[in-house]
Amino acid sequence: MALAAHALHAGWPDGPEVLRGVDLTVAPGEVVALLGENGAGKSTLMHALAGLLAPRAGGVVLDGRPLADLPAADRARRIGFLPQEVHPEFAFTAAETVALGARVAGHGGWLDGPDAPAVRAAVERALAATDALHLADRPLGELSGGERRRVLVASVLAQEPRHLLLDEPGAMLDLPHRVALHRRFRALADAGLGVLFVGHDPTLAARFADRLVLLHEGRVLVDGPPAEVLRPRWLDAVLDDAYLLTDGPDGLPVVVPRR
Repeated sequence: MALAAHALHAGWPDGPEVLRGVDLTVAPGEVVALLGENGAGKSTLMHALAGLLAPRAGGVVLDGRPLADLPAADRARRIGFLPQEVHPEFAFTAAETVALGARVAGHGGWLDGPDAPAVRAAVERALAATDALHLADRPLGELSGGERRRVLVASVLAQEPRHLLLDEPGAMLDLPHRVALHRRFRALADAGLGVLFVGHDPTLAARFADRLVLLHEGRVLVDGPPAEVLRPRWLDAVLDDAYLLTDGPDGLPVVVPRR
């Protein structure tokens, strides 16, 4: 039931190769955090894992089958993907946006509005999970960046996928909502989902992820438990001594900026 990249080489069309032989597996029941500097290839990897970017070599498999062999509708039901940037083209409300994800999961027909009973129940569950239920009737264009991000995360949750791929899901969220969102990821994994998210806060990732994957120049530098990954020998290669690593009172690593 795992989602996995094997010896994956990939890049954007007409662009240089970004990923150079990446191996990465996300199994049901685990949270994996993907870390790395800007330009390391994190978003490229997420698009390839979602089936939106064709490999140049190697490949991606889902449940033991090549991802490219699955119809797009099957991929959408199994993999929920939130890219780094989303620019809605329509003046949807929050509820209408989340209803799109609910229909992918089979709640209601494509012509049913967000008030159809089956759709409404799924929309309310997803919005409540991201503390965005009170935003249901608000147009996306009127929301703050953080509020919009919570609605977009809810739209992916409403798909009820087996794997979640989230590219910087905490972007623009305040600290309480970032923490609550990571707790939600932990709960979803405990319920059997595989969760992979891109983040830029190693300390927060260490507290909610089972594994950290450090991507550097298109390659996996290290993949393992937080206590093994957040060590100077690995971080110095990526952060250029910009951070000091200590051990927190709970025994998990803490990364803080140098003055």
